[in-house]
Amino acid sequence: MLQKLILSVCALTIVLNASMASPSEIEQKFSKSASNFAAKLYQNSIQGKTGNVIISPVSVQTAVTLAMFGAAGETKQEMLKGLEYQGFTDQIIADNYQRFGESVAKTNGLKIANKIYVMKGYSVKPTFQQVATKSFNSEAEDVNFAQSKDSAGKINTWVENQTNNKIKNLISPDSLDADTRMVLVNAIYFKGFWTYQFDPKATFKAPFFLNDNDKVDVDFMKIKKHFKYGRFDDLDATALELPYKDSDITMLIILPNKRTGLAELESKLDTIDFNELTTKMYSEEVNVELPKFKIEFDIELTEPLKKMGMEKMFSDAAQFDELLTSTEPLKVSQVVHKAFIEVNEEGAEAAAATAIMVTSYSLVIGKKINFKCDRPFLFALMKSNESLFMGRIQKF
Repeated sequence: MLQKLILSVCALTIVLNASMASPSEIEQKFSKSASNFAAKLYQNSIQGKTGNVIISPVSVQTAVTLAMFGAAGETKQEMLKGLEYQGFTDQIIADNYQRFGESVAKTNGLKIANKIYVMKGYSVKPTFQQVATKSFNSEAEDVNFAQSKDSAGKINTWVENQTNNKIKNLISPDSLDADTRMVLVNAIYFKGFWTYQFDPKATFKAPFFLNDNDKVDVDFMKIKKHFKYGRFDDLDATALELPYKDSDITMLIILPNKRTGLAELESKLDTIDFNELTTKMYSEEVNVELPKFKIEFDIELTEPLKKMGMEKMFSDAAQFDELLTSTEPLKVSQVVHKAFIEVNEEGAEAAAATAIMVTSYSLVIGKKINFKCDRPFLFALMKSNESLFMGRIQKF
């Protein structure tokens, strides 16, 4: 019988380097790989779904990456490819997760944490423990998963504490049992204040167009300042970057030109490099009108990850030989993800968590620029050109 492995993942970003190339070259390659992963994860996560969405690509990538360090054979090769790590060694990946963790610790308002829960009586392999501790700053704790309610409560309490109580009930007791051997958890939390805060007295009611015919009145925030702005004819959209105070984190908003243009924009995501996009944006004085919004979203990621090529880790043929000292066969039984964001006049508060369970087997110049988000749009919270959070506003 294959035993369960559960991964609980929140959000994490990666900045990587290697001894074989300059840090900037490696960082650019990893930035591109992270952008590719984020786009593919988002596109696969929204299939068949309507309404507002918020996910943390970097959270999911981090959790699955941690599990990858316990994988072997074809399972590991599939995960490396699905995670967009082709051409990178384990050492490069591990070293740079460590580097990113050190960067996060210095970032105002951002908190990322990892935790490993192991079935009582089982031991983590020293090599996996070393990577988890050194590169992911993750501690291991023994629990009795057979006592599913108590185990889920312990895991969920940890997640709540790491996310300022924004992510609750990440793990269901029903997902844990006597066959569960490990749960890997990653949690991310960010609270930032705009560099240029919106004046609450200027907030006003105006229509948000759900499509060409339907609309609803919502609260719009308003400000006129210099922001990075770009017009992209190939995307049939414009983009705006709103910076957060005392931080390298920004909110990137991509606004379709048409009221019904979101679906077309989302279909092009895998061709968009956010890093390259922002280099084509320039500081302009912009009249910004942005609706206040709040999103809570949860998703089971097994099917999206399978569609991204990572099928074997969920099958009875999975190889996770490097996780535990036990010789029991293991497979991932579930990957769950929850995320939250609230945007208002002061700034934004965002949190996410992902769990993986393993079981026994173009610029406009000289014109007045208006950026009015009165129709469905995409947004991303970016750090060093990595997507901490990514989502859409489609309805109110």
